[in-house]
Formats: sequence, structure tokens, C-alpha cells
Amino acid sequence: MEYGERVSEKLSRCPACIRQEFEATERKKRQIQSDILIDEAGIPERFASCELASYEPVNAKAKNNLDLIRSYADAWPEMYQNGTSLIFSGKPGTGKNHLAVALTKEIIRNHQASVLLTSVMRIIRAVRRTWAKDSERSEEDVIAHYTSRDLLVIDEVGIQYGSDSEMIILFDILNTRYERMLPTIIISNLTPNEISSVIGERLTDRMVEGGGTTVIFDWQSFRSQKGVTAV
Repeated sequence: MEYGERVSEKLSRCPACIRQEFEATERKKRQIQSDILIDEAGIPERFASCELASYEPVNAKAKNNLDLIRSYADAWPEMYQNGTSLIFSGKPGTGKNHLAVALTKEIIRNHQASVLLTSVMRIIRAVRRTWAKDSERSEEDVIAHYTSRDLLVIDEVGIQYGSDSEMIILFDILNTRYERMLPTIIISNLTPNEISSVIGERLTDRMVEGGGTTVIFDWQSFRSQKGVTAV
């Protein structure tokens, strides 16, 4: 600015430098948030290193499954909006948990979504603990815990005893998530028909609504052959 014959100047910082600093801060903030979400996702230590890039498809079916999971991760905003769920069905040692954990990391890193990995028996035990007289949590609290995450991954479906109380608990969680259009992934060593018998045809049908599908892992275990963790 000019005052009489004097000129007053104020120099600003380089706009490009400011923008770079802002973007670096945002990346760091996003990384911290991703690390927190991954820590809270309940990923078992054995599968902590699982990534999509480290999954080794041993045949054409495994390659198709990997491509499907990549597509699901890339389209997560649409999957989340539609409540698109998946069922992983197949033999032990074929990579079901590897892909589930890798998918979890991709969704968290790229979309900052809240994800929880658990097993059907952990859910049952958590609910049953609330029945004790000295429990500090109610059954509603536990159900809310499992029905509030953007994505819930339930492993070992089919190993429960099949009691009425277990069926009611599992139905309550899966049905609540279905009604809220929240995606769920079920992992089981059972066949699709056996899974349907365990969780009921009603839930099976709801799991594949909104573009959901059953991902089949029907080849022999390669854990012993490759020496890698692939459950």
C-alpha cells in the first residue's frame, strides 16, 4: 500500500508451500486415525500382516475371489450405502481370514470406516456375561456394540451349539444390521447350505440382498504346502 511517497509492503508466504504443508498435515491426521481404527478393529495378531498384496491366489477361483474383494473395497461407499454383505464359505486354509483382514485394512485406510472382527462365540459369551447379577453392561449395550460399526466381520459361524438363545442373539445382531443397512461379512468352514441351516434361510436371504454374494473357497488347504497363514 502506498502512503504519500512511501510504499508499505507485506510479504505473504508461498501459497504452494502452505498448500503442501496443509496436505501433509491432513495425510498425517488421516494416518493417525487409520492406525486408531485398525487397532480397534480386533484383528488377531496372527493375521496382522495380511494384505491384499500379500495374498497368493493358488488357482483361478482364488484369483477371482481376490478380484471380487478388491472390487468390494474400491466400491466401499456404494457397498456401505446399499448395505451389501458377503458370506465367505469354504474349507480351512484357503485364505478366508486373510482376505477378510486385508479388506478391513483397505476400507479403514481409504475410507476411515469403523470395522470390527470377531467370532460368533465371542459374541455369544459377551452377551451371556451381561446376564450375571454383577454385570456392568446390559445386553442392549453389547448388542449396540456389534450393531454400530460400519462393517462387522463374524468368523467361525457354525461352531456354536445351536441353542435357541444363541440363534436369538445372532439373529438379533444380523437382523438389526440388516434393518440399518449396515454391511456384515460372515466367515464359515461350512457349505452355503449348511450355513443356511445354522443361521436360517431368512438371514441367509437378507445377507445377499443389496448386491451381496457368497464367496466360495472350495479348494484344498495350502497352509501346509506354502507355510503361510491362510484360514
